[in-house]
Amino acid sequence: VARSFLWSLPPLPADVVGVPIQYDFPGSIALALRWHPQARRLVVVTGSSAQDRAWEAELRGEVARFQDRATVEFLAGLPTDAVLDRLGALGGDAVVFTPGYFEDGAGHQFVPREAARLMAAAAAAPVYGPFDTFIGTGIVGGSMPSFAAMGRQAGEIANALLAGVAPAALRLPALMPPTVNVDWRQVRRWGI
Repeated sequence: VARSFLWSLPPLPADVVGVPIQYDFPGSIALALRWHPQARRLVVVTGSSAQDRAWEAELRGEVARFQDRATVEFLAGLPTDAVLDRLGALGGDAVVFTPGYFEDGAGHQFVPREAARLMAAAAAAPVYGPFDTFIGTGIVGGSMPSFAAMGRQAGEIANALLAGVAPAALRLPALMPPTVNVDWRQVRRWGI
């Protein structure tokens, strides 16, 4: 679960254990801007569902640190056709960041990975994202927690508890660390 979600809850009982995650939106954006020094525009794409709006709000707070580096433009809550048209018209002075979206402005439902695939296929600029499931969809990559590592960590916790280790005795990291993941085909495509 996301650390921000845990913070919104009352304290959990001592026998509830795990390692929270935090998606590294700013880390992925920083990579994009570092790897594309000619970029003067950062285009952020989000959708219209409640989760999409929460991501948009988080991103609006995060992108402030990049405003001295690039002009920031949000494509938020637009129909997919409009998003794809806008991304297709971008030039070499832009990079795109998206967490994908669950719903577009026309009310069409998506899995964020599929929305990211459509955006990457249409974009005339490199696209970055925060989820490792986006690798292989056409995005360049990003700083992202690994879902496979999350599964391994959960398995290790379950094994330790089943072996009789007390929940309070578990030595767990404070947060699942993000790692940089890239699609080599996209690295070559964009001349990084």
